[in-house]
Amino acid sequence: MTLRSIVARQIDHAHRTTPLNFLLVQTWNAIHKATGRLVISRLKWHAQTEQPITDAKSKIYVSLTSFGQRITKVHLAIESIARGTTLPGRIVLWLDDENTLVNLPKPLVALKNRGLEIRLCENLKSFKKFYPALRDGVPEDWMFVTIDDDVIYPRWLLTRLSNFVKTTPKSLVSTVCIAYTMTQDQKHLAPMKSWRWVTENRSNCSHFAIGVGGVVYPPTLRNELIVRETAFLQCTPNADDIWINFVAAELGIGVAQMSKRRYVFPSIPGTQSEALSHTNVDQGQNDIQITATFTELAISNIRSAIEQDI
Repeated sequence: MTLRSIVARQIDHAHRTTPLNFLLVQTWNAIHKATGRLVISRLKWHAQTEQPITDAKSKIYVSLTSFGQRITKVHLAIESIARGTTLPGRIVLWLDDENTLVNLPKPLVALKNRGLEIRLCENLKSFKKFYPALRDGVPEDWMFVTIDDDVIYPRWLLTRLSNFVKTTPKSLVSTVCIAYTMTQDQKHLAPMKSWRWVTENRSNCSHFAIGVGGVVYPPTLRNELIVRETAFLQCTPNADDIWINFVAAELGIGVAQMSKRRYVFPSIPGTQSEALSHTNVDQGQNDIQITATFTELAISNIRSAIEQDI
C-alpha cells in the first residue's frame, strides 16, 4: 500500500466529478513529473562526486529493499538520501536474490564503494525493508528509518524526521498519515476508502502511518516486531504498513505525522508497474488483510482514541 495508490483513486474521482478538478489534478501531476526529472538529473551529478553516503558520527539507520527491475533504479532513491543535509550512520539495502547480489548494477556497486551496505535475506516481500534489519540488531539509541525504493526523497528528510522524533520519541512517525474511521455500530474499522487525511502533527492511536515517505520506528515497537517474528505472513503478507500499524495499535503506541501537511514526493519513473499496491488497492486486498490482522484489542485502542477526539 502506498500514498500514490490512494492519490490515484482521488485522480479517478476528480475525473468523474468536475472538469476543473480534473484540470487541477492534471496540472499537479505535470509539475510533479517535471520536478522528478529535474531532481534525477541532479542525483546523477551528485553520484559523480563519489562523496561518502554515510557519516560515522550519525546514529541513524536507513533500511530499504528492492526487487525485480526496480533494482536497476533503486540507486536513485539511495542517492537522494546521500545528498541530504543529514547523513545516516548506516544505509542498508536488503535483497533476496543471491544472483543479483553477485551481479549488481554498476550504480549500486559505486554506492557500495561509498558506504552502502547490501545484504542478503529471505524473500519476505515488502517486509524485507524492516524485519531483517531489526532481527540483525539496531542499537536502542539509534533512529531507525525505512524508505521505499521508488521515491526521490528531499534533502531535508532525515534532518526534519530527526528533529521531530525528539519531540515525540515514543511514537511511530511518518511524513504522511491517514486516520481510521469506524463502522456505524462502532464495532469494526470502516473500509479504507473512507479514512481521511491527517491534518495535524499530534501523536494519536487513531492515525495510520503510510510508509512511502519514510517512517521512524520507536524502540518499543521495534522490539515487539522482533518478538512477533514473521507472523505477518499468516494475515497480511502483502502489506507491511498494515502489520506495523496493527502492532502499534495493539501496544497503544501513538502515530504522528511529521507536519500538519502531508508530503508527496516524486516517484522514480518506470518503477510503478511492479508495485504491490496495485493489487492491494485495486482488488480490495487492503481491507481483507486489515480484517484478518486487527484484533479486538487493537480496534478498541483505536476506538478509544477516536472517541477522545470527539
